[in-house]
Amino acid sequence: MSGKNDPFGREGKTVIAPSPGGVSRRDFRDAAPPAPGLQASARPPVTGTILSPAFPIATPETGVRQPEQAAPRFALDVALNAASGIKFPSSNPLIAAAASLLILLGRLRLHSTEIQLAPLMNQLSRLLTEFEQKATEAGVAQEEASVAKYVLCGTADEVVQNLPGVDRDAWTLHSLLVKFFQVRSASIGFFEELDKALADPAQRYDLLELMHACLLLGFQGQYRGTPGGSALLQRVTGNLHQRMRQIKALPDEEISPRWRGMALGRATFGPRAPLWAIASFAGAILVGAFFLLRFLIGNEADALETRLAGLSPTTAIKIDRVEAVAYTPPPPQESTQLQRVRTALADEIAAGTMTVEPSGDQIVVSVSNAVLFASGKVDARKEFEPIGKKIAEALDKEPGPISVIGHTDNVKPKVSSRYKSNHDLSLARAASVQAVLAKSLSDAARIKVDGKGDLEPIADNGTQEGRAANRRVEIMIPKEETLQ
Repeated sequence: MSGKNDPFGREGKTVIAPSPGGVSRRDFRDAAPPAPGLQASARPPVTGTILSPAFPIATPETGVRQPEQAAPRFALDVALNAASGIKFPSSNPLIAAAASLLILLGRLRLHSTEIQLAPLMNQLSRLLTEFEQKATEAGVAQEEASVAKYVLCGTADEVVQNLPGVDRDAWTLHSLLVKFFQVRSASIGFFEELDKALADPAQRYDLLELMHACLLLGFQGQYRGTPGGSALLQRVTGNLHQRMRQIKALPDEEISPRWRGMALGRATFGPRAPLWAIASFAGAILVGAFFLLRFLIGNEADALETRLAGLSPTTAIKIDRVEAVAYTPPPPQESTQLQRVRTALADEIAAGTMTVEPSGDQIVVSVSNAVLFASGKVDARKEFEPIGKKIAEALDKEPGPISVIGHTDNVKPKVSSRYKSNHDLSLARAASVQAVLAKSLSDAARIKVDGKGDLEPIADNGTQEGRAANRRVEIMIPKEETLQ
């Protein structure tokens, strides 16, 4: 890519190569050994004539170390979405297809980011897949697109592995190269592909331009951490830049397109009026405004005076007195049957030991088993007797039969139990409650006992809380309006 389409070129820009201070750069020799079935892409170093660099490259070894400053950390999703939806026009189809990926790698390298490997791997894999698809749609040969994808995988792996706080061994085991090419590293293969492309620079210029962008993003490969590696990498990058400029020369332009100041001519004005004329004109305007406002205010004052005069009546004032009507308070509202029962059992309802709710043509007093019975027992607790007395006294004042119905959960009684079914158990517990209520009723014959077993659950028997809610005894009395 060249000219104005090059986001990494130097046309019209002042370039400052970053040299992050304090960032740990570990050697690839510390990486975990390749897993069985994977090769480490062992290829010979770059050979051939290496020209002198066309420009210096700042690296972590040679760059000027700046004072460390605490940089703000950005959330990972901010970096991942930095280039989403960006269309980067370029005459180089490989650069245009890889624009989103290159922007993301640049942000990761230059900004302190909270790294999460799984989302980062997913985003990079998606961008690489989109790159290959876009490159193929742009007419790039399949082999050339595959080499470009290999180069981008190696660059992305190296950028991520050298970010602060990244588990390098974990990334190496599941790197992009392993995922797409089944190799551990492109540290040598990158430069082998570079030599192949330099053998035919005119035909493979687009690939050379992409590899040049990867080198500027920080790919060092086999030169990272080796003695003199930085100098050798500068020579390789300079050689690549010089060969690219031999194919496509950069236009001779200024570094800054607007370095000259704007030439402004001296402002000219028409004939100026004398100062006394301006003062006279302003005075005339002020005098005219004074008389106009005086006239308007005078009219408003006359209208206001007329209105004030109308407020004082000229005839005698007569006061009509109206006799007050005696207040008759509304008759007290009669409490309903449901209100009476709830009022009598208000303390127990507030404690959560029972509920009083209407159900069809009945009022149902539902008492929890936790208050009624000990675990596995059918005899009512002694603690229930004062509660049962209050229930009986509340229902004794209401007309109609009283039904006591027992309910259980779906857990079957043990074989050793004297109750062979949940129906028998619920019936026995209902009879125990009936015995407590009968002591405080004026007519014990009103009580009818029944057992429903586990046939009418009110909660899910699949949970412990649901089974506890289903173990209950319901005391029912018909609504008074149904007895008329």
